[in-house]
Amino acid sequence: MASIKVKLRPSSVEGKTGVIYYQITHNRKTQQITTKLRVHPSEWNTNEEKLDPSVPNSLMIQNRIDSDVALLRRVILDLDSCGVDYSVSEIINRYKSPQSHILVLDYMRSQIEQLRATNRLGTAKNYEKTMCSFSEFLDNMYLPLSALTEQVITDYNAFLVQRGLVRNSVSFYMRVLRAIYNKAVRKKLIEQQYPFTEVYTGIDRIPRKNNHLCVNYRLLGSYE
Repeated sequence: MASIKVKLRPSSVEGKTGVIYYQITHNRKTQQITTKLRVHPSEWNTNEEKLDPSVPNSLMIQNRIDSDVALLRRVILDLDSCGVDYSVSEIINRYKSPQSHILVLDYMRSQIEQLRATNRLGTAKNYEKTMCSFSEFLDNMYLPLSALTEQVITDYNAFLVQRGLVRNSVSFYMRVLRAIYNKAVRKKLIEQQYPFTEVYTGIDRIPRKNNHLCVNYRLLGSYE
């Protein structure tokens, strides 16, 4: 099975940031994928192949790295399952293929357009609200659908909680995002990896002031 290493290529200019790259090795052949991620050598943990968590925006950068590595592993598993020999070049070509890099936000936009075209305005509004929130979380980081991992969802959940959202509000965003993810699965754009298993997607019952009755927290529109 192919191996993946995440490395930092230092700059030839002292004091400048280096470039993160992925080293793919298979059948004694090695190739590299250079990213646009730049960090200082002092910010990089070579042994753990990770960014120092004390670095500003480290969560977003590390999420990008983890997402890319998850996608590469997915490509390798798919090739392994075919039962035929493959090269490092095939791994990289599949990784770089347009289908592997359909972005989450681009897919969300396409779904919103379809909903508006069919006059499902309530659902479109929910999708758009979730897209804006998830876009803020990504903070200009591109994220392919295939790299929407359990870790990314867990981090997004923490992002919402840190901003003071109550559990039902957090669950709203999770349910909408899960619906969009499941649509992509049904269209065979990605394989089902169940990334939402560790986050809450229910609806808490909110008691009335008299404590005798409870009502469900209701949301406008459906998700599917």
